[in-house]
Amino acid sequence: MPKEVFESSAVSMEKILAQVEEGTMQLPEFQRDFVWTENKQKELINSIYKGYPIGSLLLMCVGSTPQLAFRPIKTFTTKIKLPKYLVLDGQQRVTTIAYAFSEKHAKQTRAFLNIRKLMELRSIDPTTIDLTEYNIIQIEKWGSKDLPIEYLKKKDLLPCSTIFDTNTRGDLLQEFRSYLRKKNGSENAFLNFLDRLDPYFERLRNYRFPSIIIHEDADLDVVSTIFTQLNTQGQRLSAFDLCLAKYYKESNGKWQLRSFLEDVKEADPLIDMVDDDGTSFLQSIALMANVEHKKASLVKHLSYEHIKKHKTEVIDSFIKIGRFFQETFKCTSIKEIPYDTTIPPLCLVFNNFSRIKVGRRAIIEQKIKKWIIVSALKKWYTEGTDVKQLEDKKITVPFILGFESKEPSNLVDPWILDNEFIQSSSGSRKTILVQLLKMNEAKDFISDYLPNEKHHIFPKKYLRSCKVDDKTINSILNLTLISKQTNASIGGSPPSYYLAKEIIPTLMKKHRETKSVAEKRLRSIMEKHFINEEAFKRLLADDYSGFLRARGKSLGEHLHQEYGINYQDTGSK
Repeated sequence: MPKEVFESSAVSMEKILAQVEEGTMQLPEFQRDFVWTENKQKELINSIYKGYPIGSLLLMCVGSTPQLAFRPIKTFTTKIKLPKYLVLDGQQRVTTIAYAFSEKHAKQTRAFLNIRKLMELRSIDPTTIDLTEYNIIQIEKWGSKDLPIEYLKKKDLLPCSTIFDTNTRGDLLQEFRSYLRKKNGSENAFLNFLDRLDPYFERLRNYRFPSIIIHEDADLDVVSTIFTQLNTQGQRLSAFDLCLAKYYKESNGKWQLRSFLEDVKEADPLIDMVDDDGTSFLQSIALMANVEHKKASLVKHLSYEHIKKHKTEVIDSFIKIGRFFQETFKCTSIKEIPYDTTIPPLCLVFNNFSRIKVGRRAIIEQKIKKWIIVSALKKWYTEGTDVKQLEDKKITVPFILGFESKEPSNLVDPWILDNEFIQSSSGSRKTILVQLLKMNEAKDFISDYLPNEKHHIFPKKYLRSCKVDDKTINSILNLTLISKQTNASIGGSPPSYYLAKEIIPTLMKKHRETKSVAEKRLRSIMEKHFINEEAFKRLLADDYSGFLRARGKSLGEHLHQEYGINYQDTGSK
């Protein structure tokens, strides 16, 4: 029977506070800083008060030989050298609780309960009160000379930290009672209410957090898998973050992966265009080092020694890749790259680029273009990403570099122009179409500049009036780049109208030319948008389905001529 690698438990809030304060519960080094806003903090406290689920904590037992570097929660100090638990998922929640209900930290703000507002709601069942709706939870700046009693006297605010410290709370309330008695008798109701606070505090004190506790002897790749699957709240983390903590420990605290990447990205922003979270960096090194490159396996198989050996090669390759996408595909950010999963195998190509004779580089670049375009059109990386990255490393990369003469089948086999392709409205196909329009220098229908705004050729309003469904309306083949001004002039009119009444007359006036010359000019512009003669005829006839098919064929013919990419039109059978 396989050994269990984790157990489920329910941990009281009091126990969590005690462990944070004494340092037996800490954070792995990869965790980001605390970023929750005051509203998020208040919402969490309110959810706890109302007994709502707030998600499981993911904890990892440390053991005598920690696998990850660690640190205390910020502004807490501890003499403990070795914690018992690390918070893998739940840092924002645990930190909120610690800051709100502990007084053993140096943070300049504290959480308070407005007990006068609670008193005003005393006729309401405590279990139904919403602490945020009535502004009962308040976050106040804690000055170095301020004392808890001053908050009570001036604002009727009781520090949340006293909920678990009965002695301090008792002393505070006793002093507050003396203060109230010196005032007039109108405070009698408030005085009486101070003796009935426990039912409200118990709802906070009795909350228990569902927790998943990973055993100390669990392999890091198992930890990574559990972590990436169960990470639910706050900042979205990845396998990269576990690697960060691992390498920090392996380097004896001398090297920080995140700082390294931030520094190189600041030195050359092109790097950020091809890798925005560090995952491609690690996978590229894994492919170079010939170790397992799956995201969940990186933390186990990829070592700090691998990083030291290959990091310079990868960064240099990233700069080349970024420049290639910027200059060739006209990309300005990683969002404009059809698949960022192509980056690791591409890194292997560009790492060898300097060894290629200058005369052969243009041939290699043409092969790369074909690879990128075909992968996007076929949605190559939609499924089985790890397997396909490895396949590209073994088959596609050697062909591109000229080490193998046989072209891989994924580059030879045609992409299919069928109904499924025609109805594509997002993903890699949409991304590559937009970049192909930019590469083809598709100008605005009226002005002479190259627009970036994406708009429909057959307007939504018109197609909806024709009872066309939204999926078909949003086909990538109904998408092109035109200016906001041109799109506004098109409005919701059918193409036959806006071409004859808006676009062509505007061109005639702008260029002082006859209608026939303006029509010829427009047809030339349309060609750059992959709208050939047949597609243009369909446009003039308001034949939407015929237009989509004709434009798809026009795109296929362009790609075959420019890049040798094969396509098959199922509608031509």
